[in-house]
Amino acid sequence: MSDHDALVELLDGLISLSPTESTVAKVRNKIDAVAAAAKAKLDATPPTPPPSGVIPTEANTGPRTALNGTITMQQWITAGHAENKNIIGVRDEQAGILYGKVLRATDCVLSDLYYMEQSEIPDSQFPTITLDHCAGPGINLFGGVNFNADWCKFMGQSYSAAGRPWIAGYDDHNPNQIPRNVPWRITNSLLHSPLPVPRSQGGQSHMEALHMVGACVGPHFTNVVFIQDGGAAVEDSNVTGIVKTTGVDALYEDCIFKWNGAPASYFSLNMEGRNVKMLRCKAQPGSLAFFFNENYPGQGSGVFSPIGGGPSNNYSMPACTDCVNLNTGLPFSAGS
Repeated sequence: MSDHDALVELLDGLISLSPTESTVAKVRNKIDAVAAAAKAKLDATPPTPPPSGVIPTEANTGPRTALNGTITMQQWITAGHAENKNIIGVRDEQAGILYGKVLRATDCVLSDLYYMEQSEIPDSQFPTITLDHCAGPGINLFGGVNFNADWCKFMGQSYSAAGRPWIAGYDDHNPNQIPRNVPWRITNSLLHSPLPVPRSQGGQSHMEALHMVGACVGPHFTNVVFIQDGGAAVEDSNVTGIVKTTGVDALYEDCIFKWNGAPASYFSLNMEGRNVKMLRCKAQPGSLAFFFNENYPGQGSGVFSPIGGGPSNNYSMPACTDCVNLNTGLPFSAGS
């Protein structure tokens, strides 16, 4: 019930006491005037800026207080909520242990967060994982998960897929990618990836702060800082960019994409999909440009999936609105 409605209810009670008609009218007019003034003030007042105005760093993300114990994944599942704990063994590798579970952690460390569904499950069976001021080596979630993280830090590559990544339709560069809800809501957080083993030393795994595979539908990132360590030779680094993502209806809002050191790849934002939006983001380019695109002979043609998957996915680079080059302060857009 609004304050106005409560006052009206009070007035109706007063009326039942049979005050004079003029008194009732005066009180009602006063209530209406107060309500109108309150509404005008509310309309004229800008909304309170969210706490996301603070840039996430390694210092202000993750647990705020010391851990006071260690629990296992099963203990977490049993309790449903953990605080100030090191949660170990959070691995569900196609066993369905986390199907339908609702889990929350506050000021915790998840040293081994890994989930891969056994088969495609309905949205109603998605696990729900909510992390508040937590830390871990990276996000590794393969399949549909309601994943919420606020003021968290993930100090390692974060890797996700719409389903099991080796299944046709869920992998990179394939035609006819299968749209699948990936309802991530990551806010005010830090994703920071180290350099991988370089090619010259036998390294075969590429690295980015975030790698999302397949037609991941609906992930949202707000005030998230993505950092990829650099400083290695581009031709040898095994770094593909700060991020490498595909998606549908994906939003990156007020995010920062930056190198820790000199760029370690030709492009920094290897991003594509349908209705992918970047809003008020700041980023540093790779050694050649921001986006993997056709402007650089020898580096491919178009965005990723048309190269390996043909036009069936109808992907394009993101739509950029009010996005700024961190190095120069100048605007950048897809294709730059």
